[in-house]
Amino acid sequence: MAQQQKTDTSNWTRKIANLKAIERDTLPKILDWGHDQVRNKIDAYVSGPHYVPPARIAGIGQKPIPRVSSMLSQSIKTLRISPYLVKIFSDGRIAPYNVFVHDGTKKMRPRRFIKDPVDERRPAIENKWRYEIIKETRKRGR
Repeated sequence: MAQQQKTDTSNWTRKIANLKAIERDTLPKILDWGHDQVRNKIDAYVSGPHYVPPARIAGIGQKPIPRVSSMLSQSIKTLRISPYLVKIFSDGRIAPYNVFVHDGTKKMRPRRFIKDPVDERRPAIENKWRYEIIKETRKRGR
């Protein structure tokens, strides 16, 4: 019995390989752009007006977060886990109160200075990625 030769008449395997290469090339650039967008928003949230303790705080429980020191803004760290994954977090060793500010307490409303910027910028990052994939696909050809 003769072996059968498989042929891909629609060039499906070539198209998939091209899309994977385009994704591999564009995703790190988009991730860096998205990281910068989110980081700028976080910095704007944690770098609020300087607060001197006996003064009255305007906009309690709102953003930008009033600051007594700059420890909260210094605690924001970035960790590149892989070329396709970035972790942004607040280091509890620098500002141990970061969880209470972010998640709130029973007497203080939460001021989500990391979650909200990520949620706000996620659609823009996804749209930019979609746009770049389409642009590269048209440039390289199908």
